Amino acid sequence: MKKPTPLPLPKDRRAEIRLALQAYFLDELEMELSDLQADLFLDFLATTIGNHFYNLGVTDTIAAIKDKASDLVLLLRD
Repeated sequence: MKKPTPLPLPKDRRAEIRLALQAYFLDELEMELSDLQADLFLDFLATTIGNHFYNLGVTDTIAAIKDKASDLVLLLRD
């Protein structure tokens, strides 16, 4: 079975998330994560739950577009 590819992130955004993960683990779990450990955890999260959150965003966008499209019907003239 092919392993899913993590979602691509710009280097600066990946670094921000890495720091956030490291801070969270240190504050909440009193565990230090190396850069490699944080990157591996980020990749794990992205491949296992990333699609779920992506799909939620797409679903929300579809609903917003449908709502706006229904507003267009009000602009119709007889």
